[in-house]
Amino acid sequence: MTFEPLNLRTFEHSNLRTTDIFRGCRRITAVVQSSPGERDTMAQEHSKQVAGAPPKPLQSTVLKAVVFLAGAVLMGFEIVGSRMLAPRFGNDIFVWGSLIGIFLAALSLGYFLGGFAADRWPRHGMLAVLLGIAGVLIIITPSFAGRLAVEISDAELGPRLGPLVACVLIFAVPSILIGMVSPWAIRLETRAVARSGRVAGVLYAISTLGSIAGTFAAAFLLIGLFDVSNIVRILGGVLIVAAAAQLVTARLKDAAKAAIIIVIGGAAWILPDASSLDLYDDDKILLEEDSIYNHIAVIFNRPGDPKNKKNRFQDFDIFNYEECDRYFLIFDNYLESAIYDLPEKNYPSACRYTDLLHFPFPVAEKPENIKRVCVIGGGGGVVPRQYLTDYEWVEHVDLVEIDPRVVEIAEEYFHLYDYPGHDPENPKLVAHVCDGREFFRKYPDRKYDLIVLDAFGLGGRIPFHLLTREYLEEVRSHLNPGGMVALNIISSLDGKRSRFFKAVAKTLEAVFPPDAGDKSRLYVFPRWEYLRHEIQLREAERAPFVDKPVFDRRRVINIILVALSSGKLRSKGVLSHRLEKRAKRNIWREQYRLGYHLEQYLPPGKRGIEKSTPILTDEFAPVESLRYN
Repeated sequence: MTFEPLNLRTFEHSNLRTTDIFRGCRRITAVVQSSPGERDTMAQEHSKQVAGAPPKPLQSTVLKAVVFLAGAVLMGFEIVGSRMLAPRFGNDIFVWGSLIGIFLAALSLGYFLGGFAADRWPRHGMLAVLLGIAGVLIIITPSFAGRLAVEISDAELGPRLGPLVACVLIFAVPSILIGMVSPWAIRLETRAVARSGRVAGVLYAISTLGSIAGTFAAAFLLIGLFDVSNIVRILGGVLIVAAAAQLVTARLKDAAKAAIIIVIGGAAWILPDASSLDLYDDDKILLEEDSIYNHIAVIFNRPGDPKNKKNRFQDFDIFNYEECDRYFLIFDNYLESAIYDLPEKNYPSACRYTDLLHFPFPVAEKPENIKRVCVIGGGGGVVPRQYLTDYEWVEHVDLVEIDPRVVEIAEEYFHLYDYPGHDPENPKLVAHVCDGREFFRKYPDRKYDLIVLDAFGLGGRIPFHLLTREYLEEVRSHLNPGGMVALNIISSLDGKRSRFFKAVAKTLEAVFPPDAGDKSRLYVFPRWEYLRHEIQLREAERAPFVDKPVFDRRRVINIILVALSSGKLRSKGVLSHRLEKRAKRNIWREQYRLGYHLEQYLPPGKRGIEKSTPILTDEFAPVESLRYN
């Protein structure tokens, strides 16, 4: 084997100097000729050598602050992200699973890319550019996230894939950039190989502390003080400030690049938000804000031309008062409550599902014995106010609502206390800001003749802890003899999406078992669906009791389940006779619509409950999976 002579001219255009090459060759020769002990000594001495240029004290301090702020912004962005998705995808386990999974995936990819980028550009100024870009992307998120969520939701990708795709498109890129900060900071902070482990541990600890701070700040403070869009802008602004701090220690040419990013970030702040509300031509937003629990909107609606395709009248099945003004309470873009602006009629409900919550009165042995009522789930407070308006014998109603802002809005816009005989000093209706489960533990001695569970809404709002066997047993313990529980859920009666209804029904039957020889103590009243046609509305007013209304058992609708603590179920014929009798005496204002709903009454034996249908418990209550199949 032959070797060509080393021609030093080959290094003429190289960045390496000839003296450096010879110095390296001498070191290699020394290592080869040394003993094993001498090699260990050389290795220890090499480990003490500088792995990178030692950062200045100011650089090190700023770098640690940047790592802390990046961790805080990332977790704050994730917490607030749930509020950005809720108007279109709800706030269920699938949304949170998508958020957590995508943010973790983005972090992982950011760590990977950040390590390579840090080795390629180990400069503070380049880290400032990275922070600036991430800050700008977060600041502009409110300008497109709402509309993008609407498009994805309209694509009907399903309850699992829909929020997952939205999370990727809205949150992935800025989260990846934030994930690159920690490995980049480790590269800049590491002074010697022997200290690299300590440096990495300290910086990751600081990043984690920032994440903890960001989680608590977003959840406990910011969401209660600002709307979601401004919180997101604040988070992006924090990264812009961090980039500016990095400029203090950056080289001038990098400072110029990052300064441009900061200017762009300031300009991005003024971009308008993209609302995710479905607005109609005759809608006027009276209020839109974020509470601790919901994105809330109050919409005033004055019906316009019924032929207008963008008229909210088209989307509501209403028997009377079609031309009246009305107010809608919206939670996360889903209807929660609605009333007609008719003070002379005590502001009646504009939502048909509330009709079904009157069924406990005709099914009771003596309706006049229902004197004390508890309603779990406030909304606009329409149902408890109607009870006090329609049934003069009702003496007291406790309304339990977890969101304090909802109670304030119900009083301000939905006339919560406008019922006959209201006395502010001794009100019949008392609102409690409390969780539905905590309420009964807070007042263990209170007893009721009727307890209504109406805390389950559209958009994935299913507080599973209010559906379990343990909770329903606790609810039963607060019933007076002969008392009832009414529960409103949204499900279908047949098909794959009926599993939720069947599981809830089986759980109620386990808590309210029938006497020997009886089949059940549970009434099931689905909301009646009919074709939206003016002629049918007029016929409905004239003929309240019909034989074959239009109905689709596979459609997702409101279903009211009424469980009796004692007594037997009455047949549909007996209930219909009681309704007609009461209607002639003009006792119940809702008797006509109750007659329609009664036609869909589902008796025992026709509910499709199987042995494999689960009973919901605190340990096992997969309500989202059951509802969405």
